[in-house]
Amino acid sequence: MEPVPNMKKEDEDYVPDMDQASVDEEDDDEDESAMEQEEMEGDEDEEDDDGESDVPGDYIEEEMLVFADFEKYLATEELIDPNVRVKVIGIETENPIVQINNDLYKGSYDFAIGTNVFLEEDPEGKAAIDPLYSPNPEKLYKYSGQSSKVLKMKRIFVTPKTEPAATDVKVKPEPTDELEEPDEIENVTSKEKERYIVRQNYEEALNLHLPEGVYPPRHIDLEHNCEAIVRRTLTTLNMAESDMEDDPNGGDFKPV
Repeated sequence: MEPVPNMKKEDEDYVPDMDQASVDEEDDDEDESAMEQEEMEGDEDEEDDDGESDVPGDYIEEEMLVFADFEKYLATEELIDPNVRVKVIGIETENPIVQINNDLYKGSYDFAIGTNVFLEEDPEGKAAIDPLYSPNPEKLYKYSGQSSKVLKMKRIFVTPKTEPAATDVKVKPEPTDELEEPDEIENVTSKEKERYIVRQNYEEALNLHLPEGVYPPRHIDLEHNCEAIVRRTLTTLNMAESDMEDDPNGGDFKPV
């Protein structure tokens, strides 16, 4: 028998040698793919950050559909005008202000029992009516929206605030160290009180407006004539000297 030569068993995991250039190219490709993936992730993060910055968390836009009822305060011709100017102030408050052209209206919210439906003109709509039997309508409308909120509007007028003139401004007297005499104070207070003293009753005050020579048309009894609060001034009459000494009725009387 022939002897069997000794042979080395090759390792099953044996990897043949590769060129160094091919290995370097594979490493470069892996590095480039990793960098591209990182850049894509960074762009996505930036887009998320930009989207969050555009709309802050505490600010929410809400679209509100409200039926404004102007009743008879606003003419229809004003709203038909394409150049009409409409401005709403404080729509979120209890009493919004609406300016239409140069007119101002103040509103108050009222929740209607039913639902207010809004329609708009449909230029493409066609009526399914035979014109032979019934004329077709000139305009067709379609559903636009609905709301249960009603804003009752009333006309308000705003006038400019005028500043008081220099003559109308009351200047307070400067405080002085000198004290006023008590007699002067009593005179001032007595004059102020005399302004509110009633000198005539109700009937006498009404008769002041009668034309000359006209007799009063009515008489008011003492109970309803405010006679109890009237304070009359009593005067004494003295005989004045007269040139007609012989005539007993020729004397003149004058108050003292």
